[in-house]
Amino acid sequence: MAGQADNRAPYAKIAAHYTELITSGQLQPGSLLPSIKNLAEEWNVSTATAEKALRKLRNEGLVRGIHGIGTEVLDQPAPMSSGPSARTEGAVPGLVGVQVNGPTPTRPPSCPHPPKWPMRWTSSPAPM
Repeated sequence: MAGQADNRAPYAKIAAHYTELITSGQLQPGSLLPSIKNLAEEWNVSTATAEKALRKLRNEGLVRGIHGIGTEVLDQPAPMSSGPSARTEGAVPGLVGVQVNGPTPTRPPSCPHPPKWPMRWTSSPAPM
């Protein structure tokens, strides 16, 4: 809204700006974002703030860091429909375990504990 101050943290403003550029298609997959140093100078923030903005974009799956190259825009998945997805359709609420079918693995002689295969569905995380 015009006339209202943006009270978001500086890193969130930077991340929101680049999220908009990426999701609108103005930044294509494979494009490189500015370096941390250049972002910091452009937005007049510390390099830690610029790095936090890029981390937020990475955590959202919009970009990936390539050591020695920079931060690359990733392909964006197609928008999801409002209906049930293949991942959630038929899911049972409250189940957090994983069912693994297949042969029981053998354990190396140095392993003091027997393997816990096949894993079974559980309603709570397995005890440590």
